[in-house]
Amino acid sequence: MKTKVKTIWGAGLVSVNQKYVDKALGLKEGLEIEYKENIMTVPNEDLKKKKPRSNVFADKFGRKGKAYFLYDFFWKADGKNN
Repeated sequence: MKTKVKTIWGAGLVSVNQKYVDKALGLKEGLEIEYKENIMTVPNEDLKKKKPRSNVFADKFGRKGKAYFLYDFFWKADGKNN
């Protein structure tokens, strides 16, 4: 499963929407996170252990029932595309 992020936050974290983590877990795959052509791979075993942030985020378009959690990962590129 692949997803892209636009920002690395101050502490070196990237945030990924719950739907991408859930999809990777459902497919029993790891998650590839891309940031500016660099890739970080999170193995499926690590995703299984990961907990989301405790706060719920509202859908930015105001759609009801579309609230979500974010999962934070410390950014460390694999070195594939550095």
